[in-house]
Amino acid sequence: MRCRAGHVNFSSPNFTEARFLFCDFNNATWRGTILSSAVFQDCKLTGAQKAVASTLMPPAFERCLLISANLRGLSLRRAQLDDVDFQGADLRDADFRDAVQTGCRVREANVTKARFEGAHLHRADFGNLQLADASQFKGAIISTKQAGEPLSGLGMKVG
Repeated sequence: MRCRAGHVNFSSPNFTEARFLFCDFNNATWRGTILSSAVFQDCKLTGAQKAVASTLMPPAFERCLLISANLRGLSLRRAQLDDVDFQGADLRDADFRDAVQTGCRVREANVTKARFEGAHLHRADFGNLQLADASQFKGAIISTKQAGEPLSGLGMKVG
């Protein structure tokens, strides 16, 4: 609780079921880290570099900053993600299938080949998605308001 470990290099620790509250892991490297069922609440993980070894059960994030984090290939399948800021993060090849994202910000994040099938994306802010990105969101659940956002980004008016 309330730990400060900016720029730390975690090398193969097992944080299964660990709870991190109000921690600052700014620019930390998570090389070979096991985060199965770990919980992060009110944590700063800006610029984090992921190389997670295993997540049998995904970690949960609540009110966390993952701005500009490198989370390429991270599995957050079935994860609970509440008010997480992924702005500018590298989410290429990440797995968000069946995850619940409530109030998350994913603006300017690289979501190339990320998977969102079956994800609940309530109040998630993806900014202006391009039509080329649409197929990876097939089967995701969004609100009526969110449905109009990509169209308005193309200059269309939703009435």
